[in-house]
Amino acid sequence: MPRTLKICGTNTKPQLSLKGKWLSDLGFLSKKKVAIYESPGCLLIKINTAKSIYLHDITGYEHVKRALEVALVQEHFLSLIGREESTNPFIAWAHQYQLPAQNFKPCVCGNYMDPRKDCSCSPSEIRKHQLIIKKGDITLLVIAEKYQLSPAAPEKEDELLTRVSQAKENLYKIPKNFCEDGKSLLKIADDRFNLGYVRREKIIEIAQSVAALDHSDNIKSYHLAEAIQYSIEPSFY
Repeated sequence: MPRTLKICGTNTKPQLSLKGKWLSDLGFLSKKKVAIYESPGCLLIKINTAKSIYLHDITGYEHVKRALEVALVQEHFLSLIGREESTNPFIAWAHQYQLPAQNFKPCVCGNYMDPRKDCSCSPSEIRKHQLIIKKGDITLLVIAEKYQLSPAAPEKEDELLTRVSQAKENLYKIPKNFCEDGKSLLKIADDRFNLGYVRREKIIEIAQSVAALDHSDNIKSYHLAEAIQYSIEPSFY
């Protein structure tokens, strides 16, 4: 039977309070964390039973962390290609923030392009498998890093989320037009990779996300270059 509650606060900052024994009967105990899923006219509140995943706890793969940050600004669809043990933590992190994401192995056994293990797949098996990989708005190869980065203190999760939140606030102040260098760069990418209208527009949208993270008032050529890098099909060879 539905419960009727009154929304308090103001129209700009409404407030909804839930309390009572019925919450504990449903398992909503003190200090437990909940996940809230929202849609127009509806809130779904679930106990968050999954252990939280933090990017600063994942060693290496700084290029993947950057791509996740960019994707989070406008919820760009993300495709990660690599061994499952490398991609699964990032996919779990993305789903934790309701970010659309998928992962694929680069071959049937998953070891193709991995410098640590030999691939047991035949060339025909590799080619056949790679044809089923679905590209996202942002597509990234996740392979073991062959070099050691200089040690640095990892950025904490709240710092990353604060930066993404600020980027979202500034996002729509950034026009989708850009300088002549940017136009030339996009034309070169279009000629080389045969982007098409839809992918070209998606690249501009991703460049807008990158510019927002950079606290820029407009899309610069290097924002566009980063967006193109995310959007072209990865080269496996």
